[in-house]
Amino acid sequence: MLASIPVRPVSLQRYADFLEEEELAEIQRLAAQLRGAKVIHINTTAFGTRVADMIGVMGGLMLDLGIDCRWQVLRVTSELVSIFQRIYDASQDSNITWDAESASTWLEYSAQQASRFDGEYDYVIVHDPQTVPLLNQITASRGMRPGGAWLWHCHLDLGQANPEIRRFLASHASAYDAVLAEMESYLYGEDLPNPQVILPAIDPLNPRNADLSPDTVPALLASLGLSSDQPLISQISNLEPAVDPMGAIAAWRLARQQVPNLQMIMAFPGILFGSATHSLFHQVVREIQADADIRVLSPLDGVGNLEVNLLRQASSAVLQRSIGKGFGLVVAEAMWKSKPVVAGRCGGIPLQIVEGETGYLVDTVETCAERLAFLAQNPDLAREMGSRGREMVRSRFLITRYLRDYLSSLLSL
Repeated sequence: MLASIPVRPVSLQRYADFLEEEELAEIQRLAAQLRGAKVIHINTTAFGTRVADMIGVMGGLMLDLGIDCRWQVLRVTSELVSIFQRIYDASQDSNITWDAESASTWLEYSAQQASRFDGEYDYVIVHDPQTVPLLNQITASRGMRPGGAWLWHCHLDLGQANPEIRRFLASHASAYDAVLAEMESYLYGEDLPNPQVILPAIDPLNPRNADLSPDTVPALLASLGLSSDQPLISQISNLEPAVDPMGAIAAWRLARQQVPNLQMIMAFPGILFGSATHSLFHQVVREIQADADIRVLSPLDGVGNLEVNLLRQASSAVLQRSIGKGFGLVVAEAMWKSKPVVAGRCGGIPLQIVEGETGYLVDTVETCAERLAFLAQNPDLAREMGSRGREMVRSRFLITRYLRDYLSSLLSL
């Protein structure tokens, strides 16, 4: 069998404070129609990714609501890591080559995994490109299609994927009963079965997002050599070229010309040392080493979920200088901490920010700097925008809404 990951019940009542009564009742009404149904999620990793986090929490909520939810992961060998990286790269960039040999290795691996799949389920949800051949391979090995409704949930934007891998994915996705995606553009215009959009979400009870006492903020800033009496902006995201860290530094320097006491923190909770991001990290460190009012933090500095939470809470405004693809859910996380966000107009960020109400969408470093300076100079307005942002996240981007959409999707099949 595939590797089973324990799913522990998570009480929906723990989220009652974040829900209107009718929202709570709607989730319970939908779940009642699925009570006793056998549901299984299949992906490639049990921890360390946003997808794994959402499966764990949503699966626990399903259990609490009487749905028999399980979770299994494919057994990934070391030689498959490079293939999976190639799949990811080619899925994100049309200039990355994709060859028949890699496709053949991928299919051989999928066939091995298919032979380990057992059990009968009412609903099977497989996540991301690495898993998509699974249904066809199980069908081929058994000589018949397995029972239940099968859904493929693609969490990547495949709009710019290599055409060869796009056709490969579409040929296998066509076997499913439905294809789920985080944005309509992720579905890349292919003739996919029963396409549905489910916006991603954050868990308000995760240590990264939970409400914390502000009393610890001054001590945290003091430990970094920064002041709690001066305005602070932060950019907190995994380090990669798509978050444009050099552009973020440039924007802060321009904003500081209007707000001389403006401080900045750049925190990178995730850095893949030994990859291209290693050199990017050192480039960032060299760039800011002469500046006294900016700090760069990495996992080596102990930056985990709790530290990320506190750093956002300490911020006057949050910056997300994204220039690449992806949904950019770090924007919703910042808004949940009642902070206005200045962010790039790309990916899923425009779905999260209401221009001028919860933050600002910007295209250039210069405009970014102007908005940051404006928020630093108008703290009352920044707090009002932050409050509106938190309410927007509460209504649109919490894990309970994600659960409700998933229940509706399953019932539609």
